[in-house]
Amino acid sequence: MKKHGKTVNFVSNNSLRTRANYEAQFKASGIDNGFANLTIPSLAIAEYLKSVNFDKTVYCVTCEETIHVLEAHGFKCKQGPDVGPEFYGEFLKFLEDDEEIGAVVFDSDFKVNLPKLYKAITYLKRPDVLFLNGATDRVVPLKPGCLALGKTFFNWIVHELNIN
Repeated sequence: MKKHGKTVNFVSNNSLRTRANYEAQFKASGIDNGFANLTIPSLAIAEYLKSVNFDKTVYCVTCEETIHVLEAHGFKCKQGPDVGPEFYGEFLKFLEDDEEIGAVVFDSDFKVNLPKLYKAITYLKRPDVLFLNGATDRVVPLKPGCLALGKTFFNWIVHELNIN
């Protein structure tokens, strides 16, 4: 394609991979500057936030690599917790709003849990808070013949509890 003067772009829904990993894969395939022409969810989210002059904190229900990408683009991120409390009454603290949060981002978090969902739902009750999603897989192949839940179901929970 390049020999014919065409620009070649690449798209992946995998935000888990690092830039170094992608660059190694492009190099192994004989592709020069592949990462510069790659769109992945975390980069698309960062570019969107830049385009709307976003200046608040992002609450991330994401993998670490998405957080690294957002921070590399100058955004302040909050995340967690990765583990919830044993006693149900302690979950009340996850229903407290944080006015710093201006966006909730979901993207490939294999440690999603009730505290994270409660925080996301709470922040999104404010109409000015953005809800951005990266990969929307219904299922994720963990090994041959074994599919695990993707994050789409968690997006649905958050969406359903914020439409009223």
